[in-house]
Amino acid sequence: MCRPIMRLPPPASTAAPASTQLLQVLGESRNDQDAVLAVAEAMSSPPGKALGRMEGDWVVAWSNLGSKPKKKAPAPAAPAPAPAAPAAPAAPAAPAYTGPPAGAFVPTLAMMSFNKLPKASRPPIVVPVCLVATCIKGVKCAIVGSYNRVRSGRYDLAQIFTLMDSPELPPSAMVLSGPSTPDGKVPNRLGVTFTSVRVLPPPGASPEVVAGLEAVGLGDAMRAPVPIETKDTYIDINYIDDVLRVHKGQTGMTYVLKRADDIPFALEP
Repeated sequence: MCRPIMRLPPPASTAAPASTQLLQVLGESRNDQDAVLAVAEAMSSPPGKALGRMEGDWVVAWSNLGSKPKKKAPAPAAPAPAPAAPAAPAAPAAPAYTGPPAGAFVPTLAMMSFNKLPKASRPPIVVPVCLVATCIKGVKCAIVGSYNRVRSGRYDLAQIFTLMDSPELPPSAMVLSGPSTPDGKVPNRLGVTFTSVRVLPPPGASPEVVAGLEAVGLGDAMRAPVPIETKDTYIDINYIDDVLRVHKGQTGMTYVLKRADDIPFALEP
């Protein structure tokens, strides 16, 4: 006699981890701030559990720091006039400086260092015409990367920057450092007090690169950490796992960070 065949139900589908979903959105729509925030702000870790997983190195994968509100689409342009007769070919122009990567945050070093790094620089030998005004007002930089290190009650924030008026120099790092302690009243909040700032040239920097950084007044900060006095700040850890974390700073900006195997600058003083 034949026995009936037992048919097992198909396995239940496993929902993708929240971090996987967020990384997918970053890969497909990182410039769509609303899409990223919709996923990031829906993620959460149990109260009081996140800070125990903070230790280690992190690289910022996305943030809305320096982002601008969306602009309305412009009205359709009027039809273009008929083309004029072709002009004589012009002599080829020298390549123009195109500025920082698209979407880069462009502050001054003074602003990023709580007014400790120079507010004005000596003009470099070659300054693009479009940047003369910013050279007079302050040392403009483009933030092209960011790393965090959380270790033994210390927080290091390394902002990787290029100098807007010296685009030939490779990226360097401005490092804010100070003690960090869990907030005793707000779960998953880490308090941070930055007490020093320093500038790290790129690894293996040539004497010319070091001289270029010194020329804009960064020599003291390269030789030793410069003490700073700042107000206490904090970050709220919305979500954290073995892959990434989502936190919101005191300013209200949202950051997505991935765990990093290493930081390409020697942060230890």
